[in-house]
Amino acid sequence: MKTLKFRSESIISSAEELVLSFSSPSMDAEHLLLSIINDKNNGACKILKKNWN
Repeated sequence: MKTLKFRSESIISSAEELVLSFSSPSMDAEHLLLSIINDKNNGACKILKKNWN
């Protein structure tokens, strides 16, 4: 469970960085989705990339 917590915190942290870099007023689904896609070590990313084409 500790790994899941660390990974989810990492995704949220990455999304927060995207919010700041895009000068967005708040975190939205697209920030989280981009963070998931950019995280190469998670299963959701692999599924998204596999089904993207």
